[in-house]
Amino acid sequence: MVVLLLALAGAACRRDMHDQPKYIPLREST
Repeated sequence: MVVLLLALAGAACRRDMHDQPKYIPLREST
């Protein structure tokens, strides 16, 4: 159970890391 939760949390963190760089430059340019 704990391993599955950690795996899901890791996948969510990776998705956030991939999504952030796309939006951050837009915020900096404006």
